[in-house]
Amino acid sequence: MNSHWQWLKGELDAWTAEGILSEEAAEAIRARCGRMRAFSWTGPLALCAAACLAAGAVFTAAGLWGALSQDQRFVLAMGPLVASLLAAALFLLGEGAFARPARRGEDGVAAPARQGFPLWLRESAGVFHGAAATAAVWMVHDSYMVDSDSSALFAGLALCLVVMLYLLRSAGLGMIAAADAAYAAWICPAGGWVDGAAWVLLAAAFPFLFFLIRERRERGGIAFAWGWIAAVLALTFFTASSALWQAVFFAIAASLTWLAGSALRDFGWVGAAFRFFGGAAVFAALLAASFGSSWRGADGGALLWVLLLLFLAADGALLLKAAVRREWLSTAAGLTPFVMAAGALLALWDASGVSSAVLVSCFTAFLAAAVIARGYQTDREWQMGAGLLILLAGGGVRLVDSALTFGQRGAFFLTAGVVAAVLCALLRTPGKRGKRRDAEEGGGGDA
Repeated sequence: MNSHWQWLKGELDAWTAEGILSEEAAEAIRARCGRMRAFSWTGPLALCAAACLAAGAVFTAAGLWGALSQDQRFVLAMGPLVASLLAAALFLLGEGAFARPARRGEDGVAAPARQGFPLWLRESAGVFHGAAATAAVWMVHDSYMVDSDSSALFAGLALCLVVMLYLLRSAGLGMIAAADAAYAAWICPAGGWVDGAAWVLLAAAFPFLFFLIRERRERGGIAFAWGWIAAVLALTFFTASSALWQAVFFAIAASLTWLAGSALRDFGWVGAAFRFFGGAAVFAALLAASFGSSWRGADGGALLWVLLLLFLAADGALLLKAAVRREWLSTAAGLTPFVMAAGALLALWDASGVSSAVLVSCFTAFLAAAVIARGYQTDREWQMGAGLLILLAGGGVRLVDSALTFGQRGAFFLTAGVVAAVLCALLRTPGKRGKRRDAEEGGGGDA
C-alpha cells in the first residue's frame, strides 16, 4: 500500500506539471489517500503472541506429562475432549433456537433474519473439538500403548472428525480431519489398509468445499482447500514405494490440482486457491526431479505403471479442457505428468538418471518462461519475479547435481545460453531499433 501511494504521489506531481490534472483535483486525491488506513503491526504481533503462548503451553504440558500417573494422564487427555463435545452439543442445540427466519410484523414491516451464532464461534468450536480429539487420541495411546501401530486409531479419529465436519461446518475442523487422515497413512505399515481408507476419508471430506462456496465463506474455503490439497499431496507422497515414484506421483497430483483450479476458475477464489497451491507444488516437484539421483530404480512393478497410465488419462482430459478454454499456462502445466512419465521411461534405459534429469530441467525452464510471459502479458511483476526465481533455482540444481559430469554441465549451460541469445535476438522489437537509430541520427545532426 505504501509503495503504491509513493508512486501515486510522484505521478500526481508529474501530471499537474504537464497540465493533465488540475491542482485542485490533485489535492483532493492526496487528501483522500492520506485518510486511508496505514499498516498496523497490531495484527501480526497478536498472531505472534498467540503462537508463542500456544507453543509455551504445549511444551510446558509435555514437560509435566512424564511426572503424571496413568490415571492423571487419562483425565488430562479426556477432559478437553469431553469439554469440546459439550461445547459442540450446546452449539448444535442452541444454533437452531438462536436463528430466526425473516418475517413481517403486524405493521407490514419485514423483520430481519437472524443467522445463528457468529462465524468465529462456529470455527472456534470446530477447531477446539478437532484439536482436543487429536490430542486425546495421541495421549491415550502414548499412556496405555495398547498397540504399537496407531494408524488404525488415527484413521478412526479422522472418520469421526469427518462426521463432525458436516455437523459443525467448520473449515478449521476440516483441515484437522484431512491432516489426521494423512498422518494415519504416514505411520501405517507398508501395504496396510489404512492407505486406502485415508483416500476414502479425503474424498468424503471434499464435498464440504461446496458448502463453503454456497455460504460464500471465502477465507474458510481457501483455508480448507489448501489444507485438503496439502493432505492429498502428502498422501500421494506417503503411498509411493520409492523416491522416484514419490516424485512422479507428487508431480501428477500437483498438476491435477493446477488443472482443477483452471476448471474451477468460474468459482473465483476456489479456483485461485487450487491454482496457487498446485503451481507451487508443480515447481517443487520439478526442481526435486531435476536431480539425477531421483531417477534411479525406475522399475517399480506393473501396478505402478498401470496407475501412471490412469493418472495420465485423467490429466489429459483436464489438459484438453484447459486448451479449449485457451488457458495456455495451465495447458503447459498439464504437460508435467507426461514429462515425468517420459523421464521414468528414460530412467529404464539410462540408469544414471542423467537423461531424465536434463529432460525435467529443460521442461522446468520452459514452464518458468511461460510463467514470465504470462506475468508480462498481465503486467504482474510478482509473477515475472517468481518465474525468474524458478529459472535461477533450476540453474542452481544443474550446477550442484553430481550426477552430471563437468563436461555435461558445461554442454547444458552452453546450449541454454545459445537458446537464450537466439530468443533475445528474435524478441527484440523493430520499434526499439528504429528509435535508437533515429536518436543516433538526430544526435549527429544536432552536433
